[in-house]
Amino acid sequence: MEPAFNEDELKEKLVKLPFWKQLVFLLIVCQRLIPGFHVFAAETGSGGTSQLAGLLTKAWDTLLNGVSRADLSNEAAQAESLAPDTEDFDSDLVSSALDAAVAISLLMKAFSDQKTDTIVEAVTLVRDSVDMYVQELEDMDPAAHDLEEKILEHELMQKELKRQRENLDFLSTLDDDISVSMTAVKNKWFDSEESCLGTSEQARVHGIKHQ
Repeated sequence: MEPAFNEDELKEKLVKLPFWKQLVFLLIVCQRLIPGFHVFAAETGSGGTSQLAGLLTKAWDTLLNGVSRADLSNEAAQAESLAPDTEDFDSDLVSSALDAAVAISLLMKAFSDQKTDTIVEAVTLVRDSVDMYVQELEDMDPAAHDLEEKILEHELMQKELKRQRENLDFLSTLDDDISVSMTAVKNKWFDSEESCLGTSEQARVHGIKHQ
């Protein structure tokens, strides 16, 4: 069983990596948030999916060009502007959609501020998304004394924590030269459609069921 998400431990692991690898780690985490945003946007007609996907493509293109420091402040603002107000929507996926937009905004910010703390802050949002989604999916009692334990043991949380551990392990094995290693990164993750909420189909069924 994977241990609970720990921000301090994640930071300790990340700071051992060159910053471009930290950006890649956050980028692929953000990719796992996009399917939930897509389902939310389809449910509510709020849009924004193509814009967020375009921002992830911009991040990919930047890294594939061997660049790990860039001023993407306009892109950060665009992503943040797509974050839904949770009070305006009934969808079970509104929190995840908010997390996706904010995480991608932080990814854009990290290209310029070069801070591991920004990476950790954004990765924490995927944990939060799975946490909230599992509570909704399983109709958990928020006052239950063993709530956090049940969430941690849930298949979706365990899968996400395992992915993060394996992603970091893979990145640590790569050459630290971005020009040498980005091809391997692209081959492994560029076309990935994994969702932190399970498959996008599961997320869609759950979302439609609760409309």
